[in-house]
Amino acid sequence: MWTDILQAIAAAIAIPSAIIAFIVLFRKDKSKQDQIDRLAGISEHLEAQNTIMKEANELMAQQVDALRNIALGGTAETNRLAEIEERKLKLKYRPFFKHRVGSSQQTEFTWKLMNHGARASIVGVEHGEDILHARAAPTTIENGGLVKVTGRGRDSASTRGLKFTLVYQDEFGTEYEQSVSGSQVGPPVERVKE
Repeated sequence: MWTDILQAIAAAIAIPSAIIAFIVLFRKDKSKQDQIDRLAGISEHLEAQNTIMKEANELMAQQVDALRNIALGGTAETNRLAEIEERKLKLKYRPFFKHRVGSSQQTEFTWKLMNHGARASIVGVEHGEDILHARAAPTTIENGGLVKVTGRGRDSASTRGLKFTLVYQDEFGTEYEQSVSGSQVGPPVERVKE
C-alpha cells in the first residue's frame, strides 16, 4: 500500500520533470536550427558572390590580354576590348535569384526567390502543362528583394516536382531566364533575341 503511494508520488514528480526537460531540449534544438538556417543563407550569398567574381576575373584576364596586344601594335584588339567592357558592364548589373523559401499545399504553391544582383524587372513565369497558372510579384525587385511566385498545379504531385522558369530583364533591357526545379535555382542565362 505504501509502495503504491510512493510510486504515484514518484510518477507525479517525474512526468512534469520530463515535460520540462523536453521543452528545454526543444528550445535548444530550435535555436540550433535558426543558427543553421542563418549559416545556410550566408553560404548561398557567398556562393553567388564567388560565381560573379570568377566571371569578373575571367573578363579581367581577357581585358589584360587585349591591352597587351594593343600595346604591341595590334589595332584589331580594340573591338575585342569594347566587347569585354560591355560584358563587364552587363555582369555588374545582372540580376540573379536564389531560392529563399518555398511551400506547397495540395495544388497551390508559393516560392520566394531573393535577388542577389542588380535591379530586375519581371517579364513573366513560364511553366509546363503540369502547372495551370503561375505569376510573380512584385514586378521590380531591387538587390536583396524577394519575388514571390505563386500558382496552381494540376494535382499535388505536380507541385511536389515543381518546375518553372522565371524570366526577367536587367536595367539595360537584356532578358534572362532562370530555371527553378524544386529548391534548386539554375544560373541566369541570357536570352538571345531573334
